[in-house]
Amino acid sequence: YLLLRNNLITHIEPNNLISSRLFQIELNHNRISFLKENMFIMTNLMNIFLQDNFIERIESFSRFLLNMNTINLNRNKINFIESNAFSNFRRLKYLFISDNQIRNISFIQNLVSIITLDMENNRIDVICRNDLHRLVNLENFDLKNNKIYFIEENSFRNLVKLKNLDLTFNKIKTVDQLLRIDMIVTLILNFNYIHSINPIINSNNTYMGLKKLEIRYNNIE
Repeated sequence: YLLLRNNLITHIEPNNLISSRLFQIELNHNRISFLKENMFIMTNLMNIFLQDNFIERIESFSRFLLNMNTINLNRNKINFIESNAFSNFRRLKYLFISDNQIRNISFIQNLVSIITLDMENNRIDVICRNDLHRLVNLENFDLKNNKIYFIEENSFRNLVKLKNLDLTFNKIKTVDQLLRIDMIVTLILNFNYIHSINPIINSNNTYMGLKKLEIRYNNIE
């Protein structure tokens, strides 16, 4: 473990951190504003904690990080992530990237092993089918406090293991786009603009495992 949290680090030069023994690095609560390519050359690194910094853009991560399990980027200032920035993270299971300024989520397309994806409190306004169709292992998806008004039809269809979905505080008007989430256990839609839940109530062979449905503070009559 390398613990460098709560310092005044502003950047890390490429090739400065080279190790085959480190499993976890904690750089949270520093002053890092950008990530350079190959900033981490650690073939066995599994967990990176970078929350509470000043990162604005992510164009690429190190190609050497092939065993990543957890990345925490909460509470930065991220407004752009290159679509292939995480393309090497085929084993990544937990990504926390809440409290940023992200609008486009195409960068998650290659996260085929992801289990938990926390994107709370960003600026996401549209969910496209292609962004999600490969996330077949995703179980927990937090999208609350965004600006989502449009979800493309069948966007969640391939999320066959999805159990918990939170869309609280968005701008969703209809639940039609949320059909075909067969394994969902908890679905939270509080503080949206939904006017009817008939598609859920009348659906057949869907929501068979649903145990908790919250649709408080909407426009249902």
